[in-house]
Amino acid sequence: MTLRNFFAFAALGLLLALFAATPKAHAFNEQIVLPCVFKQALALLTCKTHESFSYVGMREGVYVFNVHFGAKNTEFYAQVFDNFVIFTSKAWKGRMASAGLIYDYGNGCVTASLKPLPCSLVREAKCCSN
Repeated sequence: MTLRNFFAFAALGLLLALFAATPKAHAFNEQIVLPCVFKQALALLTCKTHESFSYVGMREGVYVFNVHFGAKNTEFYAQVFDNFVIFTSKAWKGRMASAGLIYDYGNGCVTASLKPLPCSLVREAKCCSN
C-alpha cells in the first residue's frame, strides 16, 4: 500500500466516522402531532379531559375541535402563527387564549406552553410522534 492510498483510505474512514456520529433528525407528521397537543392544551384551558375533544379536521388552515361544552356541542379552533397558537370559540364570547409552540424535531415532539385555568397546575401540553 502506498502512502497515497493510505491517506485516501484514512480520509474515507474519517468521513464515514463523521457521518456515523452525526445525530439523525427525526421527521414527524405535524398533522398528527399538532392536533394531539392542541387537544391537550384545550383540555387545560377548559378544565376538561383531552379525550373529550374530537378533532374534526382543518378548515382554511385552522384546526377544528368539537366538545360538549356549556350544555351543547361546541367547536373550538386553533390557528398556528409561526411559534404560537391562538385558541378561540364562539362559546368564549370573544375571549382568546394563546400558547407558545416549541418544536423538538430531534425527538419528534411539540410542546404548547400556556397559562392554564386554576383547575390545573400543568402549564405545558406535549405530544410526540414516537
